[in-house]
Amino acid sequence: MFGEIFLGILHASVTVLIHGVAMLLVTRRVRHVQAGDANTMLWLDFIRIAYVVAMVFLATVFEAAWWAMNYVYVGALESFEEAMYFSMVTYTTLGYGDITLNENWRLLSAFQAANGIIIAGWSTALVIAAIQQIYKARHSTD
Repeated sequence: MFGEIFLGILHASVTVLIHGVAMLLVTRRVRHVQAGDANTMLWLDFIRIAYVVAMVFLATVFEAAWWAMNYVYVGALESFEEAMYFSMVTYTTLGYGDITLNENWRLLSAFQAANGIIIAGWSTALVIAAIQQIYKARHSTD
């Protein structure tokens, strides 16, 4: 059990690092939106938001892949394809339950689900912050 707890904390820490780097790259891109950008074409604002959402999604896929690689490495699941599917379902807390880990590793999947909830909240906050930044820039003259 303590091994699973250690691995869960380790894997969650790595995903926070991956997400943090991705989100820093995103915020660098979005913070260049300045007050007075009200004359910017509306489609450019949509592209900015699409970029944020795409980066959040891409980071999530990499994070789920990290968990999946480790499930295969420790022998909890046999193939990467199966592990990636299980990882995405668990990380997004969808939880179909068609693939489960045996009792030796099931606590690890609970850590992944908790990690996914936290990362989802962080991602949502970033998307909302980007939308607010663009909205403020567009309506700064009001």
